[in-house]
Amino acid sequence: MELALAALIAVPPAVYFAGQRSQAAVAAKWARLGEFKALNDHAAVVEKHFSKEKGTVLLIGSSGFVGVRIQDLLVEAAATHKAALNLVCVDINPPKHLREDMVYFTGDLREPKHIESIYEAMKSRGFPIKGTIHLASIIPFLGIPESFITRVNVDGLQDSVQMAKKHGVMGFLYTSSATCILDGANDAPADGVDEDAPYPAVNMDTYTTTKVAAEKIVSAAH
Repeated sequence: MELALAALIAVPPAVYFAGQRSQAAVAAKWARLGEFKALNDHAAVVEKHFSKEKGTVLLIGSSGFVGVRIQDLLVEAAATHKAALNLVCVDINPPKHLREDMVYFTGDLREPKHIESIYEAMKSRGFPIKGTIHLASIIPFLGIPESFITRVNVDGLQDSVQMAKKHGVMGFLYTSSATCILDGANDAPADGVDEDAPYPAVNMDTYTTTKVAAEKIVSAAH
């Protein structure tokens, strides 16, 4: 009790209430639905850079750390002729840099119509999406409601899988997390772990709980 009281006294009331207002502001921001928008001249990109000989792949969550790295790897693979793809990118946040040979959208996973509009738009241009790489997820931090994290990481993934199946996507790749098989006692997963590794009885945190749920959705969709 003495330690708890000391900690409370050490935080000035102004700082405490400012923190509460900050959390409320963040929660309000994330409660607003993101805008669906084309970010570059799709007609020009498709005409100049897309090819019928390439498969068209949608990257969902392309502006995050992993998404940007995946773009780099796919571009490198194309340069060495290991893979050649028409790439379509969507994220709730606009990317810092638009590559001239990719199609970009902003969209919100909480609104399934945003993702469906992308499938329909690319089909109408003669380049139906044949593969989807789902990278989008929310990592909990100050002020983000738990319900929002679940809506994106689980429900958004579920909608994404259903949309891919509806539009005849041939391959669906989901990026998960190593935390799904960690129980807090081990620092890292063992070597040779694959999708058959058992889940711990108790997940480490909310993020891990949502990633485990998403893994199960993807596995059941095959």
